[in-house]
Order: sequence, then C-alpha cells, then structure tokens
Amino acid sequence: MTWLYFIYKALGAFVTPPGFFIAAVFCSAFFFLCRKSADGTRRFGASVFLFILAFSLYFFSIPWSVKVLVSPLEDPFGFTLPAPQGKSVVLVLSGGVWTNGEDFQMSAETLQRFVAGVRAADALGCALLFSGGFLGRATEGQIYEMVARAAGDMKYNGPLLVEGTSRTTWENMKFSAPYIKELKAEDVVLVTSAYHIKRSLFFAGRFFKGYRIHPYPSGRLSELGKVTVMDFLPSPASFQYISAAFRELVGMAVYRLLPEQFE
Repeated sequence: MTWLYFIYKALGAFVTPPGFFIAAVFCSAFFFLCRKSADGTRRFGASVFLFILAFSLYFFSIPWSVKVLVSPLEDPFGFTLPAPQGKSVVLVLSGGVWTNGEDFQMSAETLQRFVAGVRAADALGCALLFSGGFLGRATEGQIYEMVARAAGDMKYNGPLLVEGTSRTTWENMKFSAPYIKELKAEDVVLVTSAYHIKRSLFFAGRFFKGYRIHPYPSGRLSELGKVTVMDFLPSPASFQYISAAFRELVGMAVYRLLPEQFE
C-alpha cells in the first residue's frame, strides 16, 4: 500500500460520517481551547469535554476497535460444521427482514445465516427451521413465503419449517421449542452470526433442555489477521459492528439480572 492510497482513503473517511463528525467535534474542541472568553480565560472545560467526545467517537468507529471489542464474543466459535450423534434439526435465527412494498426479503445478515443453515441441513440430511418475524408488517404466512422462496433459489429440497412470529432472541427459542419437540430431534444445530451466539446459547439452554446444542456461526464482524494502518480509519461499518456488540452485552446482562421476565 502506498501513502498516496492511504491519504486518498483517509480523506474519504473524514469527509463522510462518522469521520466527518469526529473531525467537526475535534475542531470545535480546538476552537474552544484557543478562544478566550470575555473575562480573558480559556474554556478548558468545554474543550476537554469535546476532546473526550471526539476521541470516543473515533475509538468506536475504527476497525481496530472492532477487533478488540467484538472478537471476544466471536473467537470461541469456529466454522467447522458440527457432527451431531442423533436426529438433528438446523435452527436458523433471523437477523432482520425488509420489504420493497410488494413482498418481503431477508436482510443481508439473515441471508448469510440462511445460506449457512441450508449448507448445514444439506450436509446433515435434516430439517431446517427458520425462526423470526416482522411484527406489525408481515404475517407468518408472508414470512413463510419469503423463506420458501429463498430455499428454492438455493435449491434446498429438504424439510422446511418456519416460525414467523418471534421478535427477540428469547422468543426465537421459546416459539421454536414446540417445532423441535414435534420433530423428535435430539440435536439442535444453532445457526446465527458469531457475535450473537453467546446470547443465543444462553436462551437455547433454557428452552431446549435435554437437547444437545451445537453452535454454527454464519459469519464474523471482526476480522482476523495482522493490524494494518487502515484499521485506524473510521468507518460506518465499524461503528455499527461495535454497537451490535454492545447490544449483545447489554442484552445478556439484562437477561441475567431479570431472568423472571424471560420465561
């Protein structure tokens, strides 16, 4: 990588959000540091606050921070397909749905999970159960149509079940449990994004008692490999990934503090 290329990427990073806002807050902090008030004193309090805010925004917007903060959630889970011993079912958790006004489509994250689920179900020769709805926008029938269409596009011909009403991770597990019981499965291959597995396993252990649960990540947010200078340029994706990781941590904390609310 040449310095000219790095400068080009750096300019792009700081003229678009979140880099633009980081630069604006930093410049505001410098302005207050240099500017004197009417009584001749400098506004150190305001400048210190803005410097801290600018650094915080920067820290939570760079790929290096994703490696530091998100990797602990993802590293325990590898991408080797599990080898269940008994009758199995592959459970795919939804990661979002969108509509074009006519029908419903899987979000990019949901599609990635579904592809991994189809791969697992084909390899294991077992049923695939999709869990997740779009409350207030889509009926369970519309969710089923969306899933069946995606399965057809991927040439999946195995048993397909759809639980299309759940809104949260704990509802995914609670509402999927009857389907799994009806299948008389012994092993559940749990497919979701790597950062989401720990929280998913927490609920799977509560609602799938007596089943062997095998996590199977569909993808990572944090990248492996050496750190490069590009890892210190802010990006919208990094801010989004770190926000998702914090949501997972807050969610797990709430579930542990208020377990009776999630029965």
